[in-house]
Amino acid sequence: IIPRRAPPEPANWNRALVTPANVEALYATQPWRYLAQAAEAHLFASGDAAFRPFSRRLQHHIEHWAHAYWESTHELHVQGATWKRWRTARNSRRSHAGNHLNSLLQLAVGLFQQGLADIDLLLDPMMLYFPPAHTLIGRWYPGLQHATLQAAIDDIDAQEPWRRFYRTPLIVAAMDAHVRCRVTRDPPAFHVPRLADKFVQQV
Repeated sequence: IIPRRAPPEPANWNRALVTPANVEALYATQPWRYLAQAAEAHLFASGDAAFRPFSRRLQHHIEHWAHAYWESTHELHVQGATWKRWRTARNSRRSHAGNHLNSLLQLAVGLFQQGLADIDLLLDPMMLYFPPAHTLIGRWYPGLQHATLQAAIDDIDAQEPWRRFYRTPLIVAAMDAHVRCRVTRDPPAFHVPRLADKFVQQV
């Protein structure tokens, strides 16, 4: 789902794009908004009463922490005192999101204990994951061919769809209408036959 190794730093990349003004302008567009709507479940029926608390908690979680998840796979290479406050805020978001994730995992454990699901539940494409802490796996580098950070992000997301958690970004109107983002068929869960509808109750 997420690579095991950090990408190497290119010999030449567009350092001039990574300025506080450019980053603030990018963040003003909230490029993570498409992650804030949970995708459809693949392993269980979305209307299943037993899974409803889990689904609701997941939706609540990603609505509040989509920003942190997006940052974790779009980590900018920033250095120096100018960026200290920005880095502190970014790290704080991830830490708080990780703490909030524990309540979701407790609901998952409850499903395990009831025999309604097992650890495979966490492979559902609707889940979001952080790269391992204290690694550079999510780091990326704008190319020299890019004129804006947004263009650079669009390019890296197209080349490496894991960075957007295999979601297809939504247009602004769709995000405003709270449309669910779609997941491509690339996540591993779609290629393991035993996972499809694994936890759907058989009547």
